[in-house]
Amino acid sequence: MKNILHRLAELSRIDWVLLPQLALASYTLRIAGRMMSLPQLTRLLISVSASPVFSVLPFPHSRCTAAHLITLAEKVVRILHRRNCCLTRSLLIFWLLKIRRESAQLLIGVSTHTTVFESHAWIMHNCAVVVDSPDLVRRFTSLQSF
Repeated sequence: MKNILHRLAELSRIDWVLLPQLALASYTLRIAGRMMSLPQLTRLLISVSASPVFSVLPFPHSRCTAAHLITLAEKVVRILHRRNCCLTRSLLIFWLLKIRRESAQLLIGVSTHTTVFESHAWIMHNCAVVVDSPDLVRRFTSLQSF
């Protein structure tokens, strides 16, 4: 408990403004992912991120670095969605990077090394895997990218 309180105390005012917005966005993306196909959803995220009206959301994302936003998004999704959250996390990070006009690629893959079907979603940003370890991603063969 003491460790959690220390981490909460380390959050800045901007973090406290961003966190609820990221939480709402993560729930919205999770619901949208069940209602729309992935190609439709990614096209929507790209078009929304290019819109001047929506490009300011989450406010004030422009005061943070991309790395800091990615860290906040990863924390929010891990806390709120605990299991099977790689797609929600990847969609949220994809949207955040697209809003900032940064390169981002959403990849969907399946594991070829197990007898049980496994899938995974991850983000490539500036030719590097975001959040996940490269070793984890190597276990999956990419089937689709956006």
